[in-house]
Amino acid sequence: MTERLLYDKASAAAMLFTSQGRVDELRRTGRLRAVKDGSKWKFRHSDLENYVESLSETELVAPVSARALLRRPVDPQIRQHDCYD
Repeated sequence: MTERLLYDKASAAAMLFTSQGRVDELRRTGRLRAVKDGSKWKFRHSDLENYVESLSETELVAPVSARALLRRPVDPQIRQHDCYD
């Protein structure tokens, strides 16, 4: 199977399993290289692979967000003041 040479932002985001906004952020900060094709940014397959290879082990593990923790059900057996004793 032949790999594509260039990916648009939506395809790059899909390959990285992230949002297009995150792809823009990575490009703006220089963590993900991109090339200009007219007025659009495009991403080379090799640059997408290089970005993934540059991730540390801690970045490869999905962090638990504070919002996700807040959505966790509260155990009614634990009273709020117990956390501060």
